[in-house]
Amino acid sequence: MPDLSYLDPPIEVAAESPRLEMIQSRLRSGRLRPYRASKSVSRNCSEPLLVDLASADPEILRALASSIFTRPVVILGEDSEGRTLFDALIIDRDKDIPLLRGRLAALSRRKARATELKLRRETAREFGVEFPSSPSEVVPELLYLGDGSTRFLALQAALNERGVSVTAALSVHTATDYMRHRRFSAVLFDVRPASKGRASLEQWISSGEAAFSNVPLFALVDSLHGFEESERNILASTSEVLEHGVAAKRLAEHIDMISRKYLHEDLFDTSLDYSADVIDADTRLHARPYFEAHLEKQIEVSIQRGEPLSLLIVKHSDSGWFDLGQRQRLAEILTNSLRDTDMPAVLGIDSFVISMPATPYRGAVTLCERFLRSVEEHDPHLATQIGWRIMEKRTYHTARTLVANTAAGIFQRLRVA
Repeated sequence: MPDLSYLDPPIEVAAESPRLEMIQSRLRSGRLRPYRASKSVSRNCSEPLLVDLASADPEILRALASSIFTRPVVILGEDSEGRTLFDALIIDRDKDIPLLRGRLAALSRRKARATELKLRRETAREFGVEFPSSPSEVVPELLYLGDGSTRFLALQAALNERGVSVTAALSVHTATDYMRHRRFSAVLFDVRPASKGRASLEQWISSGEAAFSNVPLFALVDSLHGFEESERNILASTSEVLEHGVAAKRLAEHIDMISRKYLHEDLFDTSLDYSADVIDADTRLHARPYFEAHLEKQIEVSIQRGEPLSLLIVKHSDSGWFDLGQRQRLAEILTNSLRDTDMPAVLGIDSFVISMPATPYRGAVTLCERFLRSVEEHDPHLATQIGWRIMEKRTYHTARTLVANTAAGIFQRLRVA
């Protein structure tokens, strides 16, 4: 078979022999493409940087402690100054290196959401929207998914002593229901070899449902020994991997610390009253003037990061228009079908537009499929009146030309063939 390792994501490694070779080998087994870092590492490139505390060049360690890194940073080793980095991933043990790719993907999703949140607030301020200042001290609220063992009760008590709220769910079904109706800073769950409900847990985590796709996942493990491939896949999808082996108070302190950097910051509340240029009063989706101003910012970020950006337009397929009830139903289904980073807006009485940052054409088609399935389930007749078209941003596009070019093409009917 041909060697396709060149397709794996690259990662820069700050380490010295003999640990360098060991780290690179384990990164390759985790489907990453490592290369050795130079002495003057970049602080702003898009590729992640792994710093091995046991062997990295002292100059790199000093730069890590004193400089601001906008790129993803991974710290390999225990009790390092790198823990003060807001976006640093911590890997305490060498044997956890093969899980890094999934954790980097989780970090990327979180950063994409934070960027989108910041852009939306900036755009809203341009339209005169004012936001209340955030409280200086926000307490994390965690959702626990597990069997409610005695060791969890000890951990829960230790977390409560620190003021961290923990809601326990004993099944995936219960956890999913909680996630639909409440906001949590993170989900904390037990992963054990051959644990009850393992299959449903793996399906829940990997399905990417909008209810929890932007919430950090913290895995509690005894040891990585004895896990099957499916369980290792679960761990690769998590933001943090924590060991039960330490004392409950020490583990609670660590969970409290890392959960605060993942604290959920809500998008501004579209149910409140805003001007007609910001929010459409009938559907509570964003209005076209706000959307186009925001899309310009999304295009700038897309160019800076070299990431794709796709646009989906949904319209009435028979050159007619949707009545008020249909528009409101479609708006509700759109809101429930999309990710937090996707931006839905109203183009007119016959059409909606959705921008999808960091999403190529095929990814946009997948999201469009999810939306169309939901429409068919809720209103089969309405589904027959929908046409859709997707366009991925090109270098020459502005916000208005991207919307205009997407709206000018031939629209598909119903589901993707």
